[in-house]
Amino acid sequence: QWTLSASAGKDEPVDYSVEIAVKAGGRTQPIASFPSREQQLRLVFDANTRYTQRIRRQEDALLELVDYLKKHPVEGQPPRRTLVYAYTFNPQPENAKYTAALAEFLKLMPITLREADPVSPVSGPNGYIDVRGHRGERLEEHLKELKASGLASRIASVSLGDEIGLPRPKADDHEGFQAWLKTQAVKPSEVDPRAGNDYGRIAYSPGQETAKTAPRLFYYSQRYQHAYGIEAMKPRTNLIRRYLPHAGVGANYSPHHGHFYLGETHKWVHLFREGGMTMPWSEDYVFQPPLGTQQMNFINLDVFRAGLKGHPERKIHYYVMPHWPGNTPQSWRRQFYGDLAHGMKIVDLFEFRTLEGAYTENYVNLPEMYLTVRRALYELGRFEDIVQDGRIRPGVAALWFGETSDIWNDNAHPYGAAKRALYIAARHQQLPLDVVTERDVVAGGLRDYQVLYLADRHISRRAAEAVAKWVESGGSLLATAGAGLHDEFHAAVVPKVIHPVA
Repeated sequence: QWTLSASAGKDEPVDYSVEIAVKAGGRTQPIASFPSREQQLRLVFDANTRYTQRIRRQEDALLELVDYLKKHPVEGQPPRRTLVYAYTFNPQPENAKYTAALAEFLKLMPITLREADPVSPVSGPNGYIDVRGHRGERLEEHLKELKASGLASRIASVSLGDEIGLPRPKADDHEGFQAWLKTQAVKPSEVDPRAGNDYGRIAYSPGQETAKTAPRLFYYSQRYQHAYGIEAMKPRTNLIRRYLPHAGVGANYSPHHGHFYLGETHKWVHLFREGGMTMPWSEDYVFQPPLGTQQMNFINLDVFRAGLKGHPERKIHYYVMPHWPGNTPQSWRRQFYGDLAHGMKIVDLFEFRTLEGAYTENYVNLPEMYLTVRRALYELGRFEDIVQDGRIRPGVAALWFGETSDIWNDNAHPYGAAKRALYIAARHQQLPLDVVTERDVVAGGLRDYQVLYLADRHISRRAAEAVAKWVESGGSLLATAGAGLHDEFHAAVVPKVIHPVA
């Protein structure tokens, strides 16, 4: 992108011409000329302009795209109930030709702009706001302004940030740790044998060195860290929900931090069950890392569905990335339908504009991709009532996710790859699959399942006892090598053989 600014004398109109040339064979060869009466001339050029000899106005890319889409009509109807967010071409009100083309593009593509869009095909609340820059009193003032302007009831999605982690206690938050331990009915000696009966002698210590020297202290320190992060998110979420009654509150989680597509249980499940946020949100950049089959992306959505257990009215917000180069139309279509099938109810295309108008390294420079997206969205318009009103059928099989195994990093290489492959094996058996957590199992949550897949090395003793009772009552446990052989304190457990197999 190359934007040139021009000015003239006082009260004089702007009138100029920009000419570009390259040197070839010792001669200067003109390749483009742009007469203009605008104060800003927005040009775009190829990285290899010396060879393509192509420089054009920014509006040309949009005009060409609109012309392509108009020549390729699609069947179906635009979604009326499904929010489809996207960043698209920025307005240029001073450019009538560009403005008309943008209006035509938005008419062709049933997307909702990232504001309370009055022309959105989706009726009802459709606005999107990002409040990562607003905290404390500033956040409440911002929310009051939205309410006063009449926009509060039109907001459907609120972002607290992008690729975020949860807040953590200060390194010396010993008093907070001790107070939390009391709420867990844990005796001081059970955390640190040196403490006796005195909570005041227990020090918050979540580091890896503690894992080696005092595993009990490490385990409870990690659990406190998780609980602290969830509680720290609640005040902002509760404040937002008070002013924006129809909004889901979330933050985009990167599935590439930590262990690919195997999110931490406290962050991806417990946080939403306990109200730290209300709108799970992640992305399917699965064409970027060398991960395996694209179906591994759907683990994200299955984990999020576990987080929304008991809250069928809440929606999963998901980036379905059409960026090109990188993705392909066929790949995007598979991801789109797979995401819908695993619980996505708010679609987000992120940067849905060409390089000539993009703000980040993400853009879509393939006309066929825009057509594929348009076709899929018009198909969705025919059955979106099933998507929006329906729920994923309960599974008959369950895949284990546990806070204990996260604490002991059980998804580290190569175990994470094995767990993702196990997930794919279960899906290829056509088994409806749910994610169950350690807490679910302790509370008797296995009663509705026929089979449990366990790939984690650490499970709490209470959870292990619950699994054993479930197996004795007829459930089938498939445990991979080394699974479940350590308890929450990293102590080895002698496995109980319940039903020897010949």
